[in-house]
Amino acid sequence: MRRTAFLQLCNSLQPHLQRQTTTFRKPVPVDQCVAICIWRLATNVEFRTISHLFGIGQSTAVSVTNHVASAIVKNLLSLFIRTPSEQEFESIIQGFRDRWGFPQCGGAIDGTHIGILAPPVSSADYYNRKGFYSVILQERFEGVDVPVVILEDAAYPLLPWLMKPYPENQQTTPAQATFNNRLSKARMTVERAFDLLKGRWRCLMKRCDCHIDNINTIISACCMLHNFCQVNGEECEEIAAEEENLFLLMPDFSAIFGLRLIDLELILF
Repeated sequence: MRRTAFLQLCNSLQPHLQRQTTTFRKPVPVDQCVAICIWRLATNVEFRTISHLFGIGQSTAVSVTNHVASAIVKNLLSLFIRTPSEQEFESIIQGFRDRWGFPQCGGAIDGTHIGILAPPVSSADYYNRKGFYSVILQERFEGVDVPVVILEDAAYPLLPWLMKPYPENQQTTPAQATFNNRLSKARMTVERAFDLLKGRWRCLMKRCDCHIDNINTIISACCMLHNFCQVNGEECEEIAAEEENLFLLMPDFSAIFGLRLIDLELILF
């Protein structure tokens, strides 16, 4: 994150993070608070290391990170994970058509596991098929009536607005195989988006050791910061300039083209 983008983020959070100086102590400056949170999310280093780097107590580093992440989610999330404009949505559809030859595609859906510590209550509910404890980050769509489709893999159901590949077996025709190939290439956008998200915010790549009550806030803050970086043109080696709009995390698409889209939200479960 360049200095200009960092200062822009600090200015946006200033009204929500500024604390008054008291007789007993001086508050941690806003820019330092934001830097502490970003450093933690981007590197996943231990709070012990962060306390040494920033010259603060370990408990202060924990509270500052949680406070800034909460401020980001409460005040900025809706600005950067939002309903795309008609022009933006048309650009997404055109991007899928031009780059992967898949027409009438408005996006791709998938989920990714975020590793966590075993919660003290109902820990079995968080134990996944891969053999570790996690929550799932996923874009979810329900009750949608839309003339374009969302691409998915074979694990999802086939619905009028959800397009999955044909079953691949001895009866698969050449045309179906070609369709599956194009769908797979286009659907990779969502997997790359998750890869980029985790690449920027390494706390999502490894096990996130924060308390289970804070995990939603941390992950949501990372999603918002990812889009913030994308919007501000921050460098990301895996993205070509013409593809950037396809790798924004945009889970809230209510009222596109006057269509009724219900319960489209970022889901952590």
